[in-house]
Amino acid sequence: MPLLAGFANLEQYDAPIVDGRSIHALALRLYDVKSHEWSIYWSTVGSGAFGIPTTGRFRNRIGYFFDHEEY
Repeated sequence: MPLLAGFANLEQYDAPIVDGRSIHALALRLYDVKSHEWSIYWSTVGSGAFGIPTTGRFRNRIGYFFDHEEY
């Protein structure tokens, strides 16, 4: 769903997992006009918050995005 004149969008993500469970998540993408980068914030059912965003940009129609996650 596009928001803020195309400078943001919202996506609901639902997908089954192999063991019969499902992933239910929400992605909020925000575009920074000054840095020309997108920030993608994810939240899943039960987390109640957004994590550290994945950030990046498109060059020559290819997206380059980077994330920091704890495993």
